[in-house]
Amino acid sequence: MIKSETIASRNKKASLLISLAILLLSFSCSNEEDNVFTADRIEFSYSYLDTLYSRHYFIIDDFTFKHSDNEADWNTTTLVQQSGIDTISHLLPKSPDTIRYLPASKSYYDTPQGTNERFFENPSNIDIATNLVRLLVQINKECPEPLYRITGGPMLSTQGRFIIERFDGSAIRLEKSSDYPSRISPLD
Repeated sequence: MIKSETIASRNKKASLLISLAILLLSFSCSNEEDNVFTADRIEFSYSYLDTLYSRHYFIIDDFTFKHSDNEADWNTTTLVQQSGIDTISHLLPKSPDTIRYLPASKSYYDTPQGTNERFFENPSNIDIATNLVRLLVQINKECPEPLYRITGGPMLSTQGRFIIERFDGSAIRLEKSSDYPSRISPLD
């Protein structure tokens, strides 16, 4: 009797260890697969926006996009207001390794009185999506030939959703932070 209980206890432990190993292996494999992919078309959906923090980023081909809670990073009008001078640096071409900023879910901007007073705002899903589209259009203008076709006008302005594909038909490589909360998915 004691021998059969010991064998049953060992079988439970072995089953538990095997199940745990399989679970950990499946998480490690799916995590990388979900965060880096290549596709002909990619859909961005900020419709059901979770909280986007400054740590969230994604890379389309060689172009890095990072969310920032400092409005001066992504809103050039605020940058001009803060500096007190008119600047055109945001209009100049950027190299591919330049980080392009997008709003985070909650952003702040400094008042003219200084950094002690800050106003917070919550950009909408449509604000974030249209800022990304604006940056992709800017990339198209900076390149000798436009790279990305952007579709989904009505979905963009009402739901914060759009699709990109390359004009030359080649695949797009996308990498995103492991905990990126908004849906970015391949359409093949």
